[in-house]
This record gives sequence, C-alpha cells and structure tokens, in this order.
Amino acid sequence: MSMRVLAMAGAVLVFGSTTTLLAEEPAPALYACPDGVSLRADFSGDQVTVTLSGSLTAEPAASGMRYEGALGLLQGKGDQLDWSSAAELADCVLVPGGAALAGRRWELVQFQSLDAATGTQVLEDPGRHTLQFDAHGAVFVRFDCNVGRGGWEAKPSGSSGGSLMIDRVATTLALCQDDPFPRLAEHLGDIRGYRLSDGQLHLSLVADGGILSFRPGL
Repeated sequence: MSMRVLAMAGAVLVFGSTTTLLAEEPAPALYACPDGVSLRADFSGDQVTVTLSGSLTAEPAASGMRYEGALGLLQGKGDQLDWSSAAELADCVLVPGGAALAGRRWELVQFQSLDAATGTQVLEDPGRHTLQFDAHGAVFVRFDCNVGRGGWEAKPSGSSGGSLMIDRVATTLALCQDDPFPRLAEHLGDIRGYRLSDGQLHLSLVADGGILSFRPGL
C-alpha cells in the first residue's frame, strides 16, 4: 500500500505506519470520502484507531472468492485470506454529527409525548422500527414491514447533541399487519434535534411534539 499523509482534526496520520502525531486529542470524527468510502477516527491518548468502510463487489474467480472495490481487493480460498488495500484517500469531508449518528442501526424503543393524554408508548420489539445513517447523507429506514431511504443533515452544538433534519424519505407502501407504531413515518419530517444519553439516541420533534428514543441495534 502506498504511503499517504492525511491531515485532519489536529492530527497527522501516516497510513501503513504506526506513526501518529497528535497536537491534542480530538473528539471522534467521521469523514465522507469519494467512491462511497467513509473514514472514522477514534482518538485515545497517543493512539488513533482508523476505520475504513466501503463496499466490495464479487468478481469472477477460478476458485475461492474474490471481491474488489475502491478500498482494495479481498480474495481467499479455504482458510487463507489475502487483503490488498488500494485506498489513497483525498478530498474527504467531515460529516457533522456523523461520529455520533452513523455506523450503526438505531432501534425505536419508545415514544414519549409531551401531551399528558397520550403519555409514553414503549415498543416491545424495537427491531421493527429502525434508522441507519450513513456518512454520505443517506438514512435508511424500516417502518415494520416497509423499508426506504431519505436524507439527513446534523449540526452539532456539543459532543452529545445538536440539530437534526431528516427529509426526502421514500418508502415501500405495504399494508403492515399490527404495526405497533405506524406514526413513525410521519414523525420523521418533524425531527429537529438529537441527543445521546446513556448509549441511547433521543430525537426531539418540532413544537414540543415529543421524543423518539432509540437504542443501538443488537
């Protein structure tokens, strides 16, 4: 793999080497890179863990397996596996709020209405209603038996929260049987803020409309 220096968030990282120079310890950060690749940097003391994410496509192979993409080439047979990296990243852009929101599936556990007459609804099967944010501005949704995608944009106001908008959501339109929370689809357009607390994601609705609480997917 070619050596390439990437400067970001007060750090200098040398790929393919153990060298790490930190002026200070930044917060975790997520970057969107070309060709659908994302880079996450988690800092701890004098070390940084860099995680690259992207897709590889299956390619014809005489035997075994072969997958190739912007990140590199993965091939193997039996118990043997070889990885050749092609990633020389440039023009990566910081994703505001990405380190907090992206990279995991969020499962709806409850809706807390600020209207006393409505109260709080707890979801017994959180996996039926999910959100998954990616580094390139897309959010993938599941509303019980329906799935879809939309766009998202966050503006952090601190390390644990900020404003959040979700829009342009398009989904399948199947008639789900016994959907315990059919209102989630209409609530997505009303989301205005996010907050992380005790490992959960809390999304606040416009005009004190309530709070949607999600846990990380199991």
